[in-house]
Amino acid sequence: MRWLALRMLIFAILAWASLRFVAQGQTAFGVSAAITPAHFLLLWGVFLAALLLPYLFDLRFYSKMVLILLISLVLAGTLSTRSWRSQIVTQVRERVQVPFSPEKERATTGLEKKPAISKTVKPPPRSSVRYIYRANKSGHFILFALVSFSLLTFAAPGRWGIALADVLLLAGSTEIMQFFVQGRAAGIKDFYLDAGGALLGLVFWALYRARRRSSRS
Repeated sequence: MRWLALRMLIFAILAWASLRFVAQGQTAFGVSAAITPAHFLLLWGVFLAALLLPYLFDLRFYSKMVLILLISLVLAGTLSTRSWRSQIVTQVRERVQVPFSPEKERATTGLEKKPAISKTVKPPPRSSVRYIYRANKSGHFILFALVSFSLLTFAAPGRWGIALADVLLLAGSTEIMQFFVQGRAAGIKDFYLDAGGALLGLVFWALYRARRRSSRS
């Protein structure tokens, strides 16, 4: 429990310093331009490494690869800039709508065609972009559920509460890190979404553990 208290204390200090820097800028700590957003990303990266690397010890190769993959996906989603995400959304939207665009067809063939009523296909709705964003949020929820399930499974017996706390600290850390990524911002609703995924992973882990106990008896 002392290690958990230390982790929470370090998280609280980093969160306080980060929010103060976001609110007041480089003058928050009286060191002019010596501190930049990159320094905060580095500090949060060191904190997450100290938080999660102990779980990789004494694990089998495939278990390590699964955990590394999940954490890498979380960090990739956290550190991706808004412009990069917008490019992906634009490309997906164009690929979805190009086959249904009569203007595109007339421009390529040079012929004015009147589509037959029986063969007319309606273009995808304008809500396609919102669907992509909802899929992104759902992906975060599912990803944190998988991270929670994995850490609880790999944690030593009796340390399951610490593992769940580490998932919540991961969710809070990645949310605050978005303040220092270009075009991104943190949101309490996103943290609640990630925490909900972590709780879902806890439920599945509890069911999995109960099933294993029943099979052994």
